[in-house]
Amino acid sequence: MAQKSVPIEIWSLIFVECLPSETFIRPSPSTAPLSLCMVSPLWRDIALQTSKLWSSMHVSYKNSWMALDSESSDGQMSPKEELVHLWLARSKNVPLSIKYEAYRAPFGEGPGFTNIVRAILENAHRWEHIVLWGHHIFRQDLDVLLPDAEGRRRIETPRLKTFSLEAESEYDWVPPCVSNIWPTSPLLLRFAIKGACDFGILHQHSDDEELGDPPENPSEPNFYKFATVQYRQLTHFILSTLIPAKDVIMLLSAIPGLAHFDIQKVADPCLQPGHIRPHIYLPNLRHLAIGGYTSENGATSEAPRGILDSITVPGLTSLALVNLGTDLEWPRNIMTAFIKRSQCSLIRISFEDVGMASRRQNSDFLDFMDLNPTVEFVHVGGQTRWDPAQRTFKEGWLQPKEFYHLRRINPSTGRFVYCPNMREFSTNSRAMS
Repeated sequence: MAQKSVPIEIWSLIFVECLPSETFIRPSPSTAPLSLCMVSPLWRDIALQTSKLWSSMHVSYKNSWMALDSESSDGQMSPKEELVHLWLARSKNVPLSIKYEAYRAPFGEGPGFTNIVRAILENAHRWEHIVLWGHHIFRQDLDVLLPDAEGRRRIETPRLKTFSLEAESEYDWVPPCVSNIWPTSPLLLRFAIKGACDFGILHQHSDDEELGDPPENPSEPNFYKFATVQYRQLTHFILSTLIPAKDVIMLLSAIPGLAHFDIQKVADPCLQPGHIRPHIYLPNLRHLAIGGYTSENGATSEAPRGILDSITVPGLTSLALVNLGTDLEWPRNIMTAFIKRSQCSLIRISFEDVGMASRRQNSDFLDFMDLNPTVEFVHVGGQTRWDPAQRTFKEGWLQPKEFYHLRRINPSTGRFVYCPNMREFSTNSRAMS
């Protein structure tokens, strides 16, 4: 009787507080909300009426000849399908947080996989936080299941705040239908595409044919139209697909409130000939990662250097540079001007293949470290190189003098000698702290 005297609204608030703290909750009978349904008929009724209890879901789908959650042989839905549909139905119309991991066998997907993807996409208007991860998940399924712009319904995501597309295979492509999200996501704060090969439509092919080549133009104009005034609230942007440097400049110019910016494959050109490069002030940027792109003929893009020369980031604490060209010189003047102009207090530095060691002075990196006395974590990697004079392999990108000074530790204090504030120094083959 005491339980029944408590208003259902109070019970609902209590039940919501019993949910695990994770953003994406794995359904389990040992945790809420399923555990609440097993206490008593009253609790079950209250839990089923509390839509927010069912608004978060972390589900994995395994499709292989030995998977335990594969499709039923009689054509009925598998337990995994039933679980997803049940969760979505009980959540009613509240915003959704979904993480979907698809482990696919190379023999193709079954109807269960397709049905789960379709069910998630049909509720795109309720997405708030969405993470789609998988192996070969993006080859064709999203394009097949999502309506395109040719007279058919397009998805709308008016509640979306976080969107992450994480492809396990480098042969996965980002489907063009992803661009439908931008015009309908005014609340978007975090956006990430990781691991996918490129944007574009996968070429039609049979099971015995190889995948088609990526399109010649790595950027779709409609894709970058989302960086307008209404998206100035975007704080996190991560992209691992190929993108021209001019589009990076445009993104940075359009979204001044960025706090985390990670672009892994920047290609030339930076700007069209005759254009004046704009200078961009980013006061909120804390993490910046830029990677160059190496073409099939071995040429490395110089565009990341132009980007560094175009921005001022006074609040930057983490800087990661990858593949600025082992065939190119260390951009001494650009890096010096970037740090002095920004006057930032870096905490983390990570450099991988940022210049040919043989073309650098013995103190280039030490001079750079002198400009950053606040650095605590340093990683320097690169291709291991052969020193013909000493007939031995050297530690990649660092010059011997630099490596010697950076790794020295004061035995009495236990701290690094050259950089007293540094807490960890690592290379490709070793780490010191």
